[in-house]
Amino acid sequence: PVCMRRLPPLCQPRSTLFPYTPLGRSLQFLKRSSEALDNYEQAIGIYREVGSRLGEANVLQELGKLQDSAEDTLAHLQHAQEIYVSIGDGYSQCRNAVRFLADTHLKLGQNQSALAILRQVADLAKGTEYDFYQQQALEKIETICEQGG
Repeated sequence: PVCMRRLPPLCQPRSTLFPYTPLGRSLQFLKRSSEALDNYEQAIGIYREVGSRLGEANVLQELGKLQDSAEDTLAHLQHAQEIYVSIGDGYSQCRNAVRFLADTHLKLGQNQSALAILRQVADLAKGTEYDFYQQQALEKIETICEQGG
């Protein structure tokens, strides 16, 4: 899609910019992690080349989920989160935090960090069209606290 490279990043369709991300997800689902990693590396280069910060962040998130260590996972997820914050994408901030960031902090024994992130999500999502993330964050907070977190 050479013609799409001419569009400003905010005009580019989210899921149809390039086929790399859906292909990477398919390879990931099929447990072909090495191929998925290669695919995501290509995708991130293209997203950076065309200035699609959202695409870059989404690929960083996927790359994070494929890492062997929780520390590497956390680094990718945090980088994605920084981009979501910088572009003002509250939905993606909440999704990344509730589904991935908080759990990774918990795996690393960083319960207070997980709780802080979930509290931020609860505040950010309140009264928005993605307020379901507020409920998910509050439920996770309750679970962590019940477990002595």
